[in-house]
Amino acid sequence: MYAKILRLRIVNIAGAAIYEGRHLLRRNGIFLSSSVTRAFREAFDHLSAAQVERYLAFQHGDRGYEESIGVLDTAGTGEIATLQNLVRSTIRRD
Repeated sequence: MYAKILRLRIVNIAGAAIYEGRHLLRRNGIFLSSSVTRAFREAFDHLSAAQVERYLAFQHGDRGYEESIGVLDTAGTGEIATLQNLVRSTIRRD
């Protein structure tokens, strides 16, 4: 039971983090290039879908909900790794 509660808490924390990220992008998006803004919007859409998927998996059991693993993979091929590379390539270090 504790593991189920912990999983639900993590899913809810992810939802709050996605909301905060979208809010930050809306507030400060004017300072970003359009390609970076578009990449973050697409990533937030994918992350939202993964969060909903994990919530449904929590409610109805794991029944083939494996799409979110590709989004959360940080080994270099997932959405988060792509955003990391994008941000690192656009940061100016003087």
